[in-house]
Amino acid sequence: MKIVGTSVCPACALSGHDGDSCRANLLDNGHVACYTCGSITEPVPEDVRQSVRQMPAGIAIVVANLFRSRDEDAPGLKLIYERNGLGHISHDRAVAAVAHGCVEALLEADALVTLVFASVDQTARLELRYDKTQAPKLSPDAINRLFNGGFYISEPKAGTPAFMAQEMEQVLRTRACPPDMAAACARLMLNQFTVQHTNLDDRMRRVLLRFTDPVTSVEITAECTYCL
Repeated sequence: MKIVGTSVCPACALSGHDGDSCRANLLDNGHVACYTCGSITEPVPEDVRQSVRQMPAGIAIVVANLFRSRDEDAPGLKLIYERNGLGHISHDRAVAAVAHGCVEALLEADALVTLVFASVDQTARLELRYDKTQAPKLSPDAINRLFNGGFYISEPKAGTPAFMAQEMEQVLRTRACPPDMAAACARLMLNQFTVQHTNLDDRMRRVLLRFTDPVTSVEITAECTYCL
């Protein structure tokens, strides 16, 4: 790849960084190599950028982080689908919810947003989930932790989130996880998501991660699945 000019890192711009073009190079394949976050990011379609800009700040940061890649072996993921709540709730469904005392569960389901990210491997996907009524309540400290997680550390110290992230990426790669999905899980751990559950033995393999704001208890979950 050759440098053909300067550009703005799409991931940094979407995560709220100043997007200084002097810190990013445009490559001859259209990707952007960013000095600030140490990533190579593919162009993000305008409709996706518009959608991300409307998300709560903390969510936009995590999404931008998943767009980032380090090299050709582990490109960033692509946001391919957004499910925002239940959509239209019919009169009959609302009445049934009232009759069965399930109104609260219906409201909780309607507040859930699911973002689906695709891998180069068509058998793999990552689903990011959050409550749209709670996500705007993420504390400044939580948003700062998420923001700082966007910067990859090449030689982290043992015991740090960055060190554990690299260890998890290596484990996932040894268990046939697509490199881009393994890198995405590591990126989330840099964001201080913690691994809640793994199933790396069955044909359908799964990693569940969660970020919890210690101040407000707001949660964001991420589920990575892939097939052998």
